[in-house]
Amino acid sequence: MRSLPLKWTVPAVLAAGSGALILLQARLPAGPRYAPFAMLRPIAELRGGDGEAERLRRENGELLAALLAEQQKAGALQEKLRSVSEYRESGIAGLPPVLNAAVILSEDASGWHGTVLIDKGARHGVKPGMNVAEGACVVGRVLEAGDSTSRVRLVTDAQFRMKCAAVQRGSGAAPVTAMLFGNGDGTCRLEFVLDREPVAPGWIVTSVNDPDRGWVAGMIVGEVVKGGDAEGVYGEFVVKPRVEADRLRHVLVLIGK
Repeated sequence: MRSLPLKWTVPAVLAAGSGALILLQARLPAGPRYAPFAMLRPIAELRGGDGEAERLRRENGELLAALLAEQQKAGALQEKLRSVSEYRESGIAGLPPVLNAAVILSEDASGWHGTVLIDKGARHGVKPGMNVAEGACVVGRVLEAGDSTSRVRLVTDAQFRMKCAAVQRGSGAAPVTAMLFGNGDGTCRLEFVLDREPVAPGWIVTSVNDPDRGWVAGMIVGEVVKGGDAEGVYGEFVVKPRVEADRLRHVLVLIGK
């Protein structure tokens, strides 16, 4: 049998090899420059290379899940520290010690956000009637305290009420005292405001010194967003709470002195 001349053999081998590489490189997503390594893939498969790759992918997935969990824990810790820092650095006189707690359940299925469940209870020192804040903002009051969890009634709950004051932002005018009630729809209202008092949208509503209820003066409740109709010598005003219940994740229980 007559063999092909060398000048034809070399180009034929190169052409066949190039065609094989072109076909094999489609098996790799990295592109043509990695095509030569595709020739080694069948050998890797025979030696169990796919099993090793699967193991590595599984381990990488587990490590990524663990990393995300740690990042979530770090984010929760930062949120707790932020709330405590805002509370302590608010400049409000007479603030009592606090206990940090996480919100674990919103119990109001209607969406009105009347109560939430927190992860601290009687064995942590929580008692019914204790006030609850987020930073230096009023959240509500402990309604019931179990052994390890407690239910908090929010300021928006229809059964919530407290003494408060309306203060004009940037003004030296005396605060206007009133009573705050929850509306049960995500807002509050001010009642028993004399019609001669110049309360208007934009005024800030704060707590007043109330030793019987454990409040100190100056904690922010919310902002007046609408003036109501006067009934006799009194008027009602709609208040939007500073703390949004659907974003509430961590709270501070004011455990007293």
